[in-house]
Amino acid sequence: MLNLNYNIIGSVNIGGAQPFRAGAVYSVRNDIYSSSIVVAIPGNLFFDGDYQNQFGMNYAWDDISAYVKGGPNKAPIGSNLSVQVATSGSGVLYPTSSVIKWPVGDTRYNESLFVNSTSSLQVLTTFPAKQGANLSYSSSFVIEAWTAWNVTASLSASGVIEPIDYGYSPSRFTAYKYDPGAPTTGAYVWETTWGGDADAGIGFKLVSGSARWIWDFNIPGQNEFEFAGTSSFANTPSIFNHYAISYTSVDTLDSQYNRYLRIYINGICQNQFQVPTNIDINQDTTELLQIFGALDTGGYVYAGRGQAYYQDFRMYNGTNKNYTGSLIPLPESMVVWN
Repeated sequence: MLNLNYNIIGSVNIGGAQPFRAGAVYSVRNDIYSSSIVVAIPGNLFFDGDYQNQFGMNYAWDDISAYVKGGPNKAPIGSNLSVQVATSGSGVLYPTSSVIKWPVGDTRYNESLFVNSTSSLQVLTTFPAKQGANLSYSSSFVIEAWTAWNVTASLSASGVIEPIDYGYSPSRFTAYKYDPGAPTTGAYVWETTWGGDADAGIGFKLVSGSARWIWDFNIPGQNEFEFAGTSSFANTPSIFNHYAISYTSVDTLDSQYNRYLRIYINGICQNQFQVPTNIDINQDTTELLQIFGALDTGGYVYAGRGQAYYQDFRMYNGTNKNYTGSLIPLPESMVVWN
């Protein structure tokens, strides 16, 4: 049977014979939620039997969402999104073989993406309002990734009376669609890990190693809303953890759970929050989605520039992937070795 999951881009030799392909070695794993996928970045290159890149990839940070939508051993549906590395100052982003989530078995990843400081991936596509990366509370969504850190989670209150939320390590933006110069048109920040103060109903307490979801909306006297985990998470350096933010627009089984945000780390729900019906996420359709960091964050805004390793970033718009319970199954790799 013909296996279509080789690199279609560049597979034709202009002016000559089409090069031989020895058959695909990898295929995308079946994803029952693939119709809602927006971005899918494995952080790894995959080669067929003729040592050609598969899935239309040229770099480990390329998007393969068209192949995820197509399904295993099928032609892609639509086109992969254009993604570029964006760095400034001391920021770097590159593939490395030093820390890997799935190096053996039926996955055989051999790279992850290392990132630090003011660097990110920019998705060079804009979307209409409430579509693609323009997430809103009128539609369910999920953002998730496997992440490893170079240090354990820690937090310091610096001796102040009320805990602060910037004296902690590590921290990184996993998804960023925001303009600090125009907060009323900003959209959202998904930060992992996070440390700061959380009100658990018994007053403030310090939290380290959790995550937080920030969105902005235009209400007089109020330009930002934050939803964070309330339990600390002691991550182990160089060990991958799964982070996810899910939103349920409408729960068909129980209406009391409509409009719910949930934060997950390694499949365990850290916190949940019911979004009021009178607010939504602002729709800045011109702002590019940044992944694994951000360039335009002043030090007075957020400090999310720690070192991290990433694999299998996925964003869905239109499904919560059934990420609604106190425990969820951890996703397998998006690519599998045949």
